[in-house]
Amino acid sequence: MLAVFRVSCAEFINDQWLKEFGGSLQAKSKYFQQWWPLHNVAAEQELKKIIRHPTIGKLYFEHTVFLTPENNFKIYINTPATGTKTKEKIEKLLNVQQKNI
Repeated sequence: MLAVFRVSCAEFINDQWLKEFGGSLQAKSKYFQQWWPLHNVAAEQELKKIIRHPTIGKLYFEHTVFLTPENNFKIYINTPATGTKTKEKIEKLLNVQQKNI
């Protein structure tokens, strides 16, 4: 997580607030003090996400984040997880909504 945090702060690495914040974290955490000088960077990893819909129940997704380096935007993509009925539940919900239009 610290490597992901470093990527999100890269544009502001010389900002005074960030320097002070980093200093306070180093003072409070031996792990931060140990790992921050390593300068590791990493993008956010793929995650699993569960969303509880009020009518169709639990939906399971693979959550992926892409960074755009030129403007520091993040693109989030949630794909129905394989081995679940999430895709079918979403299709059913969309069909019901289209009938109501």
